[in-house]
Amino acid sequence: MSTINIVKFSFSNQATAQTILQYMAIAYQAATVRKISLKVVFVRSGIHSTTSIHGKYQKDPRGEHLTLCFKDAGMLARGTHIASHGYVGSKNDWNILEATHTSEKCDSTIRKGRPAWPSDDKIQYEVEVAFGHVPDESDILLDKD
Repeated sequence: MSTINIVKFSFSNQATAQTILQYMAIAYQAATVRKISLKVVFVRSGIHSTTSIHGKYQKDPRGEHLTLCFKDAGMLARGTHIASHGYVGSKNDWNILEATHTSEKCDSTIRKGRPAWPSDDKIQYEVEVAFGHVPDESDILLDKD
């Protein structure tokens, strides 16, 4: 059975169409590692190489990454999200090498003096995208007579 999932991508800064497409590709790959049915992805920052380790900003030992947050339907209802880094080989790379994720946290969690999940008036750009699922062999159930 095939399925279609509509995912809203939100950005705090508007970028070029090419950059938005790149960030959407990286964000979707990073978030779907968790095998959830995404509903909303917030791209928190562009590709960069720093992170906060024990409260101190420094060069990320894993390298360049896109910082994002995402939600499924349950998280939307609970007002929670998961933050993630999608690590790439370079700022021009569209494929993630690995992804790391936090545990689920409240949208009101304060990050850099503001809520980790922004209010609607802080979103600069949004786009909805339909994703399809092509089944693999384990998804195909054949009647064996």
